[in-house]
This record gives sequence, structure tokens and C-alpha cells, in this order.
Amino acid sequence: MTMKSLFAFLTLLFSINFAYAVGEPMNENFTDLINAATQSVELGKQGNSEGFLTSVDAALDVVKEQKMKGDSPKLQRVSTKLKNAKKLGKEGKLSEATVAVEEALAVIK
Repeated sequence: MTMKSLFAFLTLLFSINFAYAVGEPMNENFTDLINAATQSVELGKQGNSEGFLTSVDAALDVVKEQKMKGDSPKLQRVSTKLKNAKKLGKEGKLSEATVAVEEALAVIK
């Protein structure tokens, strides 16, 4: 085996391993976020705006904690939708805010 062949083989091996690592899905645990968002939806459907805003804040806190562990495109989309829901909830548009949280839940799942 020539040195050129050995180098080509090692380069190929390295490239395959690198491509495999890049394609791996991130291990993300969204259990706490799903629970907080589900609670927000339930409170929104009941018409409890104060409880809704509190649970949306809790969901946003969970998103912040998750981002500390590793940011992902999913978390960015969910964060945007939850911030929008919080804004709508403060404006008194509880039904629209509840829909925004449901959309965030759809992204998570």
C-alpha cells in the first residue's frame, strides 16, 4: 500500500465519520416544555388570562434553560411563538394567544 493510498483511505474514513456525526439528531427532552405549554392551552381555553400568562412565562423559562444546553432551530421557532402568545395574552387576545401556544406545541411534537 502506498503512502498516497493510505492517506486517501484515512481521509475517506474521517469524512464518513464526520458526515455521520453531523447527521445525528440532537437528543432534546421537551417534556417540561410540553407540560408548561399544555397547561397554558388549558388555562387559555378556560379564559384564565392571569394563569395563562404565568404558564407562558414558565414555558419561556424552560426554553431559556434548554437553550443553555444547546440551541436548536426548533427551540428558536417555539420561543418566537411563545413570545407572540405572551404579547397577545397581554393585549387581551386570549383566543389568539392560545392558538399561538398550540402552534408552538405542534412544532415541539
